[in-house]
Amino acid sequence: MAILTSSSLLLDELPEGDPRRGEALEIRIAAERAASLTRQLLAFLRSQALERQLIDLNALVMGVEKMLRRLIGANIELSTSFAEGLGLIEVPPGQMEQVIVNLVINARDAMPSGGKLRIETSEVEDATAGNSVAGKQVMLSISDTGVGMSPETQRHLFEPFYTTKPQGKGTGLGLFTSQAIVTRSGGSIAVESHPGAGTVFKIFLPLATREARAGGSRGAPEEIARGSETVLLVEDDEQLRGVVQRVLEQNGYRVLAARDSAEAMEISDSFAGEVQLVLTDVVLPGLSGPELVERLRIERSSLHALYMSGYPEPSDPGKSDLDPTVNLIEKPFAPDEILRRVRRALDAR
Repeated sequence: MAILTSSSLLLDELPEGDPRRGEALEIRIAAERAASLTRQLLAFLRSQALERQLIDLNALVMGVEKMLRRLIGANIELSTSFAEGLGLIEVPPGQMEQVIVNLVINARDAMPSGGKLRIETSEVEDATAGNSVAGKQVMLSISDTGVGMSPETQRHLFEPFYTTKPQGKGTGLGLFTSQAIVTRSGGSIAVESHPGAGTVFKIFLPLATREARAGGSRGAPEEIARGSETVLLVEDDEQLRGVVQRVLEQNGYRVLAARDSAEAMEISDSFAGEVQLVLTDVVLPGLSGPELVERLRIERSSLHALYMSGYPEPSDPGKSDLDPTVNLIEKPFAPDEILRRVRRALDAR
């Protein structure tokens, strides 16, 4: 995660035309592959799916469009077409974003010399070819002008660890994971492809029920806001601690950094000002993150917490209050994600 974040920061600082940008981009791409594999493996270790939310698919795609443009590079032209008045769907938004990223990466890799990538949304009936979802649904289409796939490749496409990419270039989990996420959300994926003629992936998701629409609200991408609050950061990985501190400070936060729970308590005891949030790893030398927060709240009762973890959701009953939809962020994470979650935790006070 430190490599991913550091390379993103470096790319932001290096001007266009700087020869070092190419090397920094290679580092980030390699880190993205490692981060993607980590997220996917952790997702399948969890026994419970993330909470579904009412989502406007158009808003979800728009929220990741800037990242997708950086991901595909300048030699691929990305165009979008969003259906007006699109109905809501009920999905875990973070996992659905991962599906979109997986399919876009797949399309990018199918166009090594450049090409065109198009993302479209529409509302369709169940009679649509290749669709196994009954009733009206929302369709997300991701098409490319890449090399295409043979019928044999398509037969194995969604099998775990199956990949046509060179060794070291693919995990074979992206499409397998994407299909699992879509299926758990009540949807399906269809693929149309011919060698030399590009590929179209179509995701079909059922419209949210009337009951779900009545009890929820329309999902939209969250704006990343700066802040001026004081954050106590506790992380035993020195490199990661430094990167997160830099990201927060560059966005206006005051950061008190500690390498373990003992140092965190010392800093808290000696700091006379208010600390609004503690951002801590779950697993630390000495006291765990939740135990540390409990101690700190003896003197700072209004302190709120956001936990970081590189492991599946803990099964320890003492840590059962850790909720990935509320106060737990999984490593690895990108700079915009940690800023968004910190802001959300502070605004919930």
